[in-house]
Amino acid sequence: MTVRRFSLIVLSLLSLTASAGHALINSFAGIRWLPPAGTTEADWTYPAKRLLEEAQLDLTPRPEAARALLETFARRRLAEMEVLVRAGNAAALALTCQRYERHLDALEQRIAMSLGGAPEARWLAYANALLEQQYIISTDYLDLPREQRTSLAEAIRIASKHYAIARARLSTPTQESLFFREEEIRWSWDQALGADAQGL
Repeated sequence: MTVRRFSLIVLSLLSLTASAGHALINSFAGIRWLPPAGTTEADWTYPAKRLLEEAQLDLTPRPEAARALLETFARRRLAEMEVLVRAGNAAALALTCQRYERHLDALEQRIAMSLGGAPEARWLAYANALLEQQYIISTDYLDLPREQRTSLAEAIRIASKHYAIARARLSTPTQESLFFREEEIRWSWDQALGADAQGL
């Protein structure tokens, strides 16, 4: 019996005693939530914020520190997206989504070019970061205005696409170890979409 099949059986059994399989399973307990958004694409001071971030990245020579910085920037963009959803600013939100994806592109390039150490560990850390970002978006989703929040589906799409890239770099046992997190995100996002369908 494979690890994935065993995990499916366990998840099914637990779902019988937990509400939608969710109450007893939380593989994201204790994760860092999004930072304060600060200024956003809608603010006239935003270019200064972006220039400061670019300068920080240019002045960070250590590869692992640069990767951490890019992940921080990606999380900031997600926080900004939530602010822009509340403000109903679709144009600024679309630009922020683009910036978010550029951060992920740059992060992947740096991981791919990293030498030495354990490459799978770097891809696994990145994959987990993307899973956490998807979980945060799907969890915060229902607290956002119903008319505007559907725009966040683009952020989920971007994170999911890049997660697939990272996951493909992992060995089969490592991929299977992510099963519970993947299922929790699938459940959380299904609940979000279900709420939209019901007009909640």
